[in-house]
Amino acid sequence: MRLALLTHEPFYPPSGGGSAEANYLVSELTRRSHEVHPFCPDFPSRDAVADRFGIIVHPLYKLGNEPPHPGFRSIKYLAYPVHSGDRSPYRA
Repeated sequence: MRLALLTHEPFYPPSGGGSAEANYLVSELTRRSHEVHPFCPDFPSRDAVADRFGIIVHPLYKLGNEPPHPGFRSIKYLAYPVHSGDRSPYRA
């Protein structure tokens, strides 16, 4: 099976969180004979890592002054004070 894995963190070296999980998933999926294509920010040893894992890495590049990944992660920090605890304006 051909699978795409999209992550906002560099694939290697694993820095914890999503990249560590991505490394584990790719290792297990390739061990089970799946073709895995990670799409992630570019990193220095891309070709060596691709050979080591037996995968094709598709780098995501930064465009101009745009952030390296979408800013949707910050929405949870904006929404948290509104929807938490006793201060919620939506409380009945």
